[in-house]
Amino acid sequence: MMENKRLSMKMRKSYLKSPLRCPWCRSGDIEAPASPEVDSGTATQLLKCNQCGKRWIDIYRLVNMREEL
Repeated sequence: MMENKRLSMKMRKSYLKSPLRCPWCRSGDIEAPASPEVDSGTATQLLKCNQCGKRWIDIYRLVNMREEL
């Protein structure tokens, strides 16, 4: 049953390589229902899969910047 399946390390690694697909069912029908929350160089983004209903949080960290020319 999909709703009880825990995120495995293999699923996490696969998602980090291809973050445009759900880590559980691999559907591309995912969305961000709210804006990212930003705090001190880190941002978090809630995402959900419209196919299997799973929800997760992506974590982003500022690692570099470049000048806009």
